[in-house]
Amino acid sequence: MGIALVIFFSVFAIIFFIIFNRFIKLKNDVYTRWKKVNLQLKLRHELVLSLIKMSKKYLNEDSVPLKHISVIQKMALSETDLEKMIFSEKKMLKELSKLILILKQDPATATDFKLHVVFNKLNDIEKKIANYRKNYNYGVKIYNEAHTSFPGNVIAFIFRFHTEKKFKLSKK
Repeated sequence: MGIALVIFFSVFAIIFFIIFNRFIKLKNDVYTRWKKVNLQLKLRHELVLSLIKMSKKYLNEDSVPLKHISVIQKMALSETDLEKMIFSEKKMLKELSKLILILKQDPATATDFKLHVVFNKLNDIEKKIANYRKNYNYGVKIYNEAHTSFPGNVIAFIFRFHTEKKFKLSKK
């Protein structure tokens, strides 16, 4: 009876540690995936700053899109809460697309090579953000599934692992 009890608790401990370590691995994976998204967001913000500076040559500094984008970008950069940051990013994307549309319609910008390079770089970064965001959301899905299934949910409850939020930028 004593050996059976030792074997039972040994197997239980091994399973417990395997599940716990899987949570740690998945949590680190989500964190790494988020860092890749965040890096692209920062690169986009740097390009937006360049675009704002270049736009001042064609638009009045007090123009509505330039003011809005500057304020929203500062808000997005300062956010640490994911939901608030996503909200700020959505607003910034909306204002950025308005600014780009205004600039592309201006005949004076047609010959500005540097401006078109920034447009192309922004387009490339948007594609990378979409890919990294998709990758991040997949990692969150795997982590959250482990969090909600048995016996992972027991370990998650004991060690206070929380579900992660997906990063969605809808067109709405």
